[in-house]
Amino acid sequence: MFKLGIVIALTMLAMFIVGVSITNGQESGQKSSQPAVPPTGAPEQMQKLSNLPGTWDVAQQWKIGPQDTTWQTSTATAVFKYILDSCAMEMTFKGDMMGKPYQALGLTAYDRETGKWQGVYVDDMGAVLVYYQGDYTNGKLSVTGEEKWNGQTFLSRISIYNLTPQKFDWMYEMSTDGGKTCVEMGKAVYTKKA
Repeated sequence: MFKLGIVIALTMLAMFIVGVSITNGQESGQKSSQPAVPPTGAPEQMQKLSNLPGTWDVAQQWKIGPQDTTWQTSTATAVFKYILDSCAMEMTFKGDMMGKPYQALGLTAYDRETGKWQGVYVDDMGAVLVYYQGDYTNGKLSVTGEEKWNGQTFLSRISIYNLTPQKFDWMYEMSTDGGKTCVEMGKAVYTKKA
């Protein structure tokens, strides 16, 4: 009977030690068998875009083709605003491009899972959604996507940089060789309206 009591006590002690080690393991970052609830709310990285909300005057320049050396100038207005509790940035764009009226809509977000910035862009010229992905490095957000134009597939890269509360620079580049070389096709200076 005494031996049975010792066996029961040792078994209970072992179960207690195993339970404590499992609990401590979960607290120290080890994976649990239970699925984790995904985080909600805006990723802190979205604060890097905190200067964007507002209305901006856009002074832009475009080339028609990669070999062109002539830049066409035009103006536009862009409105940026946080949406979905600051989980994404929405941009609406309206103005002229290459002598024609032009409208566009863009969304930008940060993917916590991949650590990449994502963008989706559509305009009334191409009438197609283009998905972009990239990084925010050294104060410059650059995202790359795949587009088609005149039957040719190419990579396009959009970058914003020199972002301050009142001004920032924007650039659009394209590559027809898989990203080995890029040609600047569009550039703009955004100035916030008072």
